Amino acid sequence: MELEERLEQRCAEVGIAPNHLENVKNFLAPLRTYHLETYEHSIRVGLKASQIAEYMHLNPKPALYGVLHDVGKSKIPLSVLDKKVGFNSQDMEVMKNHTLEGFNILLAGRYMFSAALAVSHHRFQPNCYPLILPGLPFPLNDKTRGAITLYSRIVSIADHNDALRRKNDRFGGKDMSLEEGKRIMISLNKDQERLIEELYRAGVLT
Repeated sequence: MELEERLEQRCAEVGIAPNHLENVKNFLAPLRTYHLETYEHSIRVGLKASQIAEYMHLNPKPALYGVLHDVGKSKIPLSVLDKKVGFNSQDMEVMKNHTLEGFNILLAGRYMFSAALAVSHHRFQPNCYPLILPGLPFPLNDKTRGAITLYSRIVSIADHNDALRRKNDRFGGKDMSLEEGKRIMISLNKDQERLIEELYRAGVLT
């Protein structure tokens, strides 16, 4: 099944209404045209995030909106997105802008929760960014703040897992063992070691 078909099916399963699915597609459309690899990565991350949430006995619907986590990369130069060798600190500074770009795109489209996920999903890694989060146009209660943190964390794990698999493909297409993949995932997400162990045992992460 094609990724887009899987996304449509999953949206139906978790109760995302057709009009919201259409909006998701519209947000993703520029990325699909601009950088297909990132577009496909985005869908995989959203699908995986929804699986992780379901495993945790959480509502998978907010996690599925993780498909929009990288929409801001449509504003990043292709010379940076496509760089496989020699990616340096200057390139990284440019790449970091995608979180704020995505936040602004989604905020303008009135997808506030998705905007918060987009700007927060790199806040859990050793060199987290952005250092200062932009404010939303209205105050958030503690429950909403907690949900943003929780689902951003889930999207971050799904993002790391997909990026790890894609990175491995660049090295001669050799398969990385589950144990090696798990070791790297834990090193990137030390605060979630127990969850990651469970997700690998359950086959949610591969």
